Amino acid sequence: MAAPMPSVLPSFGTLNEWEASTFYPLGVRVANGGNVYVCVSEGTSAGSGGPTGTGTNIADGSCLWDFVIALAVAWAPTTAYTTGAIVTND
Repeated sequence: MAAPMPSVLPSFGTLNEWEASTFYPLGVRVANGGNVYVCVSEGTSAGSGGPTGTGTNIADGSCLWDFVIALAVAWAPTTAYTTGAIVTND
């Protein structure tokens, strides 16, 4: 029997959802649109929307964010997933 595969997903502890018009200090992580982002330049977030995409230095109000990882989604039959998607099947 093969040994279980170790988890390679980082632990973020409590992960808060992104909030509009909120001051974010350097290094804080938030969830938005199914992704995790880290603040790389502190400031106040925009009035709506938040960071999107998978790049770096994503502008959001006076904040800059870097994409960290996509959050896991629950597996569903007949669903197409993108390469690299993290899918759970509990």
